Amino acid sequence: MKLNLREKIARVFSSTKFRIIFLIVGFLTLIILRRLMGIFGLALGYLYVGFISLAGFWFGIKGGLISATVASFIFLSEVSFFRYAAFRDLVIKGMFLRFLIYYLGGIGMGYLSNVEKRLREQLKVLAYYDELTGCVNFRWTMTILENEIARAKRYSKDLAVAMIDIDHFKKINDTYGHLAGNDVLRHFAQILKESVRNVDIVGRYGGEEFLLIFPEATSEDVLTVLKRIRDRLTQTKIVSPHLRGGIFVKFSAGIASFPYNGEDLNSILSSADSALYYAKKSGRDRSLVERRRWLRLKPVKRVKIEIKESISGRGIEAKEVYNISKRGILLLFPQDISSQEFICRFSLSEEESTPAEFRCRLVHKDKSKEGIYRIGVYFVDIPKEVQEEIESFRSFPSS
Repeated sequence: MKLNLREKIARVFSSTKFRIIFLIVGFLTLIILRRLMGIFGLALGYLYVGFISLAGFWFGIKGGLISATVASFIFLSEVSFFRYAAFRDLVIKGMFLRFLIYYLGGIGMGYLSNVEKRLREQLKVLAYYDELTGCVNFRWTMTILENEIARAKRYSKDLAVAMIDIDHFKKINDTYGHLAGNDVLRHFAQILKESVRNVDIVGRYGGEEFLLIFPEATSEDVLTVLKRIRDRLTQTKIVSPHLRGGIFVKFSAGIASFPYNGEDLNSILSSADSALYYAKKSGRDRSLVERRRWLRLKPVKRVKIEIKESISGRGIEAKEVYNISKRGILLLFPQDISSQEFICRFSLSEEESTPAEFRCRLVHKDKSKEGIYRIGVYFVDIPKEVQEEIESFRSFPSS
């Protein structure tokens, strides 16, 4: 409760409306006090400097100038209307000094306030962005990814990430020097940022690695984006004073998605990192999607599956169940599947009269040279008892 009350008080004191009212009431209070005293008391008059400085601190140089002008106008009005007030002549003699103090106080405090605000903004930028590349730094990238995973869970949305590594970056540093390497990182990061949507996040993961976060996107969507980036890089020579003649760069990428490859930050990052490792191991300059979130094995032959498309309503029986895990399955179909989500109907035994039905989602699709479609399916809301039964029907290899 104390913390909440403190936050409310701080919010009130920081509001523009409160500050304006406070300054107006302060000026009026000084006018009233000075009239009650019946004199232009010097000490009381210079209390205006306090309010002018406060206005400069709150609203910058502009606020300081406005408040100094208001205080000067009040002073001129008073000496004009109250000609017989005590010490009037003495006060008039110091009028210009008073005005000078008013404006110097407002401008000086306003300037210091602007400097403080700029420094605060710079600290925010340094705390959020990587200084070299302008990408979101590692700490905030992890925070954003955690928040996006939580949002994807809450609203049953897709989420995908791509872990990207510049190919042979060490060779660039060794050949051209680290200043050239920094130039490559800056140019590469700029191309990444220009190639994604406004809602996507480009984060500096470490060294020459970047992590791209794609809310409400699938692995296939990310492959499309990475192809666009790759095409652009093949046509863009990175030039800088430290690169003799400029160079072209290539990259490898590993892609993972929620919930197919994991349901928390560590598992998704591990899956993306694993896919990146195989992309580099298999020759670099390629993007691979991690498919191996759960152990996939060949099921026994009596496991049958049919999908019911949400668009056409037709039922299509799989030609073959290629492999199966507790959360997904890879199917072979003689024809294309147009739906992204559909109903899976499992027949786990020949004696089973009513097939198990639950919602599934397409996560991967490709076509072989023979015209057979390989369809990767994720079990969205498979009942626990069906999942356990699937486990018992998988044929484990003998040791």
